[in-house]
Amino acid sequence: MRRHIVMLAVVPLLMTAACASADDGKPESEPAKSKSVPKKKPKPNPADEGPLPLGKVLRWSADRSDPAAADGAITALTYRQPVPGIYGADSGEEWARLEVKVCIKAGDDVRVSQFPWFLAFADGSRVEVTGSSGGDFPRPEFPMDAAVKPGDCAKGGIMFPVPKGQRADRAVYEPDGGEPVEWKIPKR
Repeated sequence: MRRHIVMLAVVPLLMTAACASADDGKPESEPAKSKSVPKKKPKPNPADEGPLPLGKVLRWSADRSDPAAADGAITALTYRQPVPGIYGADSGEEWARLEVKVCIKAGDDVRVSQFPWFLAFADGSRVEVTGSSGGDFPRPEFPMDAAVKPGDCAKGGIMFPVPKGQRADRAVYEPDGGEPVEWKIPKR
């Protein structure tokens, strides 16, 4: 089931690459007669154009030759820093909360987790999830490990310990073996 998470970012990239052709300005001697290439090129993957704005949904369609494939959508909705009133961050840190949502439209169940998500800073540093949940963290929390069935969504917050005085500039979703997708975190 874990391989379905990879498809969130990889499938649209593969579809775009499969439909690309070289254009050197010369007319072709014969029209291409391949049935495997769609007549219309798919829309470009918005993740290829740099970080998406918070709230921008990235949709994917799976390869129908894979019986365990799924279609769905993913987004980073909101970002808040600092999140006051929560204890447990180390000295010199404060909590930040990223709200995310994953929906499965059709196909097989997809397993979701907080662990493919991290925050990226302009200097190249990253902050990953702690694996902590519960306690004083605001609800709802994004699941640590849950199956999302077709027609359903998982939505909630992911908490990150961020150095005080620093603000992430991107929220990144990077599934195992997949291409990362980024959302731009606005300046305060």
